[in-house]
Amino acid sequence: MAGPRSSNLARSEWNKKCRERLSQHIQNKLGILIEPSQVRLKPNPDDVYSWEKMDDKGHLFSKNISDHSIRALKELYREVGQSFEVVENRKSDVFRDGSISGLHCPKESNSYRSRIDELENCLTEQTSEIRHWKSKADFEAKMREQAEKKLSESERMIQVMLGDRQRLEQHVEDWKIIAEQCEERRQELDQAVRKILHCLKDVQLELDS
Repeated sequence: MAGPRSSNLARSEWNKKCRERLSQHIQNKLGILIEPSQVRLKPNPDDVYSWEKMDDKGHLFSKNISDHSIRALKELYREVGQSFEVVENRKSDVFRDGSISGLHCPKESNSYRSRIDELENCLTEQTSEIRHWKSKADFEAKMREQAEKKLSESERMIQVMLGDRQRLEQHVEDWKIIAEQCEERRQELDQAVRKILHCLKDVQLELDS
């Protein structure tokens, strides 16, 4: 477990990194150079900048940077430009009297409200597209299910027909055996009849003599 001194060093390091990142963000966004040590999460009314943030990031701006924990400092470092950003403070005296020469002040600043609107529009489009593909997938799944059902029914019918065929073939074989037996019996009867006729002929000849 890290000791108090190690924890304080880590916190100090993250404090520095966080201030530098926020300072760079302010310069990139507004063209204003604020020394890292002078960056504030709770700017004064006369400061040339303020922060615009999403509702769920309000807790990050309830304290000064130096009062934050390492976890909060990491979150600030990670979320700058993502869930919060710097904007011009038009109420500042600097903007009212134009006392800073050469200050680059963009005419417009992309607010988080407009970004949220863009994200909502994008989300709506994505949701609509997802619904379209889901509907198509559901239709294809239904068609596939019906095709599989018909295939299963056809396979069952084929099995029934194969069973009927086997039974018919067995019946044919049975009738063949019966026919062969009948033929053998007919031949035996023919022989018996011929013998009887021959005997009758012999008797008739003896009677005539």
